[in-house]
Amino acid sequence: MEWGNAVADPEMTPAEHRRRQKQLREERKRANGPVEKIDRAEIGDRDGWVCGLCRDPIDRSYRYPDPRAASVDHIRSIAGGGTETRDNVQIAHWGCNHERNADDVYASVEEAEAVRAEIARIPYLAKHAETMDPEEMMRRSQERNRPEEFRKMLARRVAKWELIQNLVFEAADPDFVFEGDDIEE
Repeated sequence: MEWGNAVADPEMTPAEHRRRQKQLREERKRANGPVEKIDRAEIGDRDGWVCGLCRDPIDRSYRYPDPRAASVDHIRSIAGGGTETRDNVQIAHWGCNHERNADDVYASVEEAEAVRAEIARIPYLAKHAETMDPEEMMRRSQERNRPEEFRKMLARRVAKWELIQNLVFEAADPDFVFEGDDIEE
């Protein structure tokens, strides 16, 4: 069975590559354990519409691709062996969720060691795994996944999003003329 990212096949179109990625993710979900139908509104209501990553409220009026939109985040990522079940998901801002990606938080040194051992089984990463310290892995994962860090990342994403939206609306305005000094450095 093929795991991880599908290798870009030069014969595949981008659409075919996306379909293959989705197929691999679905295979991994089934291999990880039970699969439940997850409803974003149900998870949001359960979690009080508070982002599980940055701990700030989520305004339901925002829609994807706005980084403030609601999304369902897997607490233990699918890539990290997590299940597609209600007890393994939380509501999160889409921007926080996207920043986190598959970066799981290691709750113990033993958990970090298990991940290191898994990495050591991959031939081209075995040498690198020998240099990995489970205590340092745990400390760094907890440091990266603090609510303050997600708040900073979300603020940057929102600023970029709003800049892009302003540029798109200005470009759509037939009376708009771009002047080089319209953008501050």
